[in-house]
Amino acid sequence: MRSLGVSDEVLAHGFSYVGPTEALRSAVVEGVKDTRLSFERTLTKSNRLVGLVVLDGVTQAIANQMMGSSNSNDDIAAFYREMPRMIAHGEHCAVLLVDHVTKDAGNPRFAIGGMMKLAAVDGASFQAEVKTPFGRGRKGLVVIKVAKDRPGYVREHGGETNGFLQQIADMHLESDAETGAVTVRLEPPMDDAGLLRVRMGIVCRALQTSALVNVPDPGLTLTKLRGVMSGCGSTKKDEVIQELVRRKYVRVEDKGLGKANCTSSQIPS
Repeated sequence: MRSLGVSDEVLAHGFSYVGPTEALRSAVVEGVKDTRLSFERTLTKSNRLVGLVVLDGVTQAIANQMMGSSNSNDDIAAFYREMPRMIAHGEHCAVLLVDHVTKDAGNPRFAIGGMMKLAAVDGASFQAEVKTPFGRGRKGLVVIKVAKDRPGYVREHGGETNGFLQQIADMHLESDAETGAVTVRLEPPMDDAGLLRVRMGIVCRALQTSALVNVPDPGLTLTKLRGVMSGCGSTKKDEVIQELVRRKYVRVEDKGLGKANCTSSQIPS
């Protein structure tokens, strides 16, 4: 937060860190620590309203609070009731839960563990997809996508949809190599025309590279050409190829499976 330019004065007044190592429970037996009361005192210690509580991360929190498993939908449901909802309703604030996504390519919108992690979300669920890794002295790009929007007020501002995932913003990060200062900029997703231009450029560059490498037999099959475009479905990919053919940047030769060659050295703009 200091790297983002937040002053120590603001941090001291507006930021509290809690690192619980045991469950939040009310003391019902004499001699048992009332951890819930201690937590509530932390939230209200400076006699101010709490606007945002971040739980980082969910899997460890479930293990601490429930002594259960993030693969158990029953444990997940009980955890949401006892911690995130208790905080949201008790403090009248927003609660942000940080989690890891599953490695299963067939379920990109789900966090690791039970499906109740997504089902129990009352508001919106977002996915952060790293496109350009970020570090000190480097620029990074993270694409923010909406995975769930229960109230229905987020998706109307989104861009292209790929299944249940809808791009809502591009997060640009830049770090100063000397000072370590970080700037973060959120930009709305590209419109259809912008995405079309980007994808046409990707296709043409792939074809030009293939022409240099495969001199005797330049070009790429349509299947491989669709493969160089990510983040969109087959229909969108075919629309890109058709538009390139219409503009005469690309020529498709029918050789059974179909093969495309780039007919121009220019990149569409």
